[in-house]
Amino acid sequence: MKKLIILCILLLTALVCATACGNNEENTDGDTSSTELTVSDTEKSEDDKPEPAKQIEQDIVKDGKALYRVVVADGVDERTRTTIQNFIMDFYNKSKVQLPIVRDSSEVDGDLKEIIIGGTTREDSIAVEHDNYFDYGYKFLDNGNVVIYGYGEHGLGKMLSTIINGSVKDGKTTTYKGYNKVESSYESDYAVVPKADFGCVESLYISTNGAHQVTLAKVKESNFADYKSTLESAGFTKHSEIAYDNSNKFATYKNDKLAVHISWHGKLETFEIVVEELGYLPSATAPSYTKKVDATLTQMKLATGHGMQYVIQLEDGSFIIIDGGVNDATESKALMDFLIEKNQGTGNAKPQVTWMFTHAHPDHIALASNFINANKAKFDLNLVVCNLIEENGIYGSSSFDDNSPDHKKKLYNAIDSAFPKAEIMYCHAGQTLYLPSIRIDTLYTHENVYPAKITTVNSTSTIWKFTFSNGQKFLVLGDTTEHNAQTFLETYETSTIDSDILQAAHHGLNASSGIKYVPQIYTSASPKIVMWATADKDRIANSQFIVSNGVLLNNKNITHYYADVNNTVVFTK
Repeated sequence: MKKLIILCILLLTALVCATACGNNEENTDGDTSSTELTVSDTEKSEDDKPEPAKQIEQDIVKDGKALYRVVVADGVDERTRTTIQNFIMDFYNKSKVQLPIVRDSSEVDGDLKEIIIGGTTREDSIAVEHDNYFDYGYKFLDNGNVVIYGYGEHGLGKMLSTIINGSVKDGKTTTYKGYNKVESSYESDYAVVPKADFGCVESLYISTNGAHQVTLAKVKESNFADYKSTLESAGFTKHSEIAYDNSNKFATYKNDKLAVHISWHGKLETFEIVVEELGYLPSATAPSYTKKVDATLTQMKLATGHGMQYVIQLEDGSFIIIDGGVNDATESKALMDFLIEKNQGTGNAKPQVTWMFTHAHPDHIALASNFINANKAKFDLNLVVCNLIEENGIYGSSSFDDNSPDHKKKLYNAIDSAFPKAEIMYCHAGQTLYLPSIRIDTLYTHENVYPAKITTVNSTSTIWKFTFSNGQKFLVLGDTTEHNAQTFLETYETSTIDSDILQAAHHGLNASSGIKYVPQIYTSASPKIVMWATADKDRIANSQFIVSNGVLLNNKNITHYYADVNNTVVFTK
């Protein structure tokens, strides 16, 4: 029998390895404790409270034979696979019976009921996960099947171990005795935010800084207006509202404690609700200012040849820094010298800085933390704008083994220590930031990718569109890769992507093999100026990267290509 268990686990490994390459979910502590979870009962209205939980008594093994088989989602990741393997072994140790394992794409077996694990395409699985705002849970259905849902191995482990601990062996029969279990951090943290009474729940995502996102599918445009009215009836007031093209609408509402960001994406027929504690919200209108200089955009030369650093000087003399590059003393000094030189004649005693970060890779954020500590007396950091993925969140994966979590922590510590009064804007799609002579639209964050799985931190890059006072537009892609490029294109019309200046994604290092969506962004943007954040301009024409870069290099409408040296674009009316 032990040989059978080993063979079965090997089968599971073979099934998921073929499909799970590069697919990762949650990077949590792997706790598989037997903590009992209670059915959620957080609604305020007595009429809305769920009926008392019904006790379950369901045979899983009878007369020494398995009555169930385990159905595993085709794209399960390695950590979740290990959690399922542990469940199979632990259940065998308790029942002395091996549960068969099949993948999601297998046909239904009429002789066996199913324990369905993860976000499968099984009708039972879809019906359960689309009906709740929950992080993880399991449910014994009337037809006898069991649906187990959890975002990553942490929640899934809790559910599986609870089933094992609730199972009782009596001779050759093993029976689960207990209740359906659901845990919803959304309802425990943000119960005052009304649920949508339309669409079906596609996912719940715990995002940056404790924000919770609910994504609903099959949503109509009219539902956007309906939910705005629902929020207003619940005591929330509108802070801002905007629409891009004919397919995307956004609004932010708030009360004295919470901010609620809602969005409707017509091409996808999806609706997103992002709820977070009330923090910095940008003004819904442009500020007044006195023009002192022409606005400029400079792609900074990096001595190490690694990373990305852009500096925008606004018409009032203040600055926006985008990313920064690796930690290097020479580059840090060059940046400070540049800010001091450009600050002359503005009337500002010190450079006034807003710092924006596309994603958490060290070649984009590592310079900033040491720069802030070393130069805190020489400039003022007023605002930080970012949505850096939580390394221990749902998307956590082996792709975080690049020290990005350490650099992110170091950055936040430096900001808190050197500039404790600096505002931090955890930006979400649809938010517009107005600064003197510029409008910055957040078009995309890692929240917009979910529930698709991200395989690299690059694909968590925030995408911004900068519009200068003369109307010229600058599209910042960070290290956008195929993964988020696809959903970005699926979300927006060309009219929203269109830009005069383009920052080529991932330093122009998008491999030709299998690339499709990044070049489509370039085509949709239709820029006249292209900036590659790389020290080696010859590399962008290398055959390894020419599929995506060739779309730009061979475009006769592009008048300037900037790479490997300081280049400045001046914006005049």
